[in-house]
Amino acid sequence: MKKDIDTFIYPPSLYCNNPTPENIAFNTQLQKLAAEIAYISGLEASGLISPDEAYKEVKALWKQFQQFKKGIDGKPVERLKCA
Repeated sequence: MKKDIDTFIYPPSLYCNNPTPENIAFNTQLQKLAAEIAYISGLEASGLISPDEAYKEVKALWKQFQQFKKGIDGKPVERLKCA
């Protein structure tokens, strides 16, 4: 059920680049990062978590994203070329 709500609130955007597995994986992880940061921002803005806690959570997510990117750095991820 949560996945359905997530897809409804933050629908994944269409991919408009060279569809290599690395590019698609990077795009997917970037969209997940953006959605999680949006959730954290909403919780902080509504006062449900402190700014410090929000910062720590975003920083942890960013570190996870960097680790993911290091894993695919052996193969370059092309910049998006959307028309």
